[in-house]
Amino acid sequence: MAVSKVADCIYLALALDEEDIAEAVKVQFQFNLVDKAEKQLPSNIHETEVTNFSKEILCWGSAFMKRNELEKSKLLKDDSLTIKCDIMVTKDVDINRTGANTAPFVVVTASDMIQHLSSLLQSTEGSDVTFDIGGGIFAAHRCVLACRSMVFKGLLLGSMNEGTTAGVVRIDDMEAQVFKLLLGFIYSDSVPEKEA
Repeated sequence: MAVSKVADCIYLALALDEEDIAEAVKVQFQFNLVDKAEKQLPSNIHETEVTNFSKEILCWGSAFMKRNELEKSKLLKDDSLTIKCDIMVTKDVDINRTGANTAPFVVVTASDMIQHLSSLLQSTEGSDVTFDIGGGIFAAHRCVLACRSMVFKGLLLGSMNEGTTAGVVRIDDMEAQVFKLLLGFIYSDSVPEKEA
């Protein structure tokens, strides 16, 4: 890091110490004056613009602050100061560098979440609520029901949750087969085909 005084400003520059580089180096950097290390705020280096260092451009800098502002500040003590320089070197990833037939860097597979949720309902693994509906007992998962239905959210997690002991919810005005179909829809987002 080079410091030079030009006119009435303090200039700071960041220099690449390697003159013979094969490709440009992309850098984000930020200079900050330091009072005490323990009082330093986190850097917001991600908000700075990307600078390219190359064979042609080995140094970047700018006017950092006016000299009279620095002399008035409490940061200049005994004619010395501490400057913190945060540097982040980035590199572009060229996924086609080895040829046009290479696979993409990240392959996203088709979602099978519905299948996993259906399996979860069938296995009852991790269930935390039981429904007693017309003589049928059904195990389910509060979080799945609550995220798919505002009524279940209120019943299981909210103010409608009135004295459901040991995770058993009794519903008297529904048939067991209808509730089974409802649970199937909640977990799989589909309804069975009508039987002829």
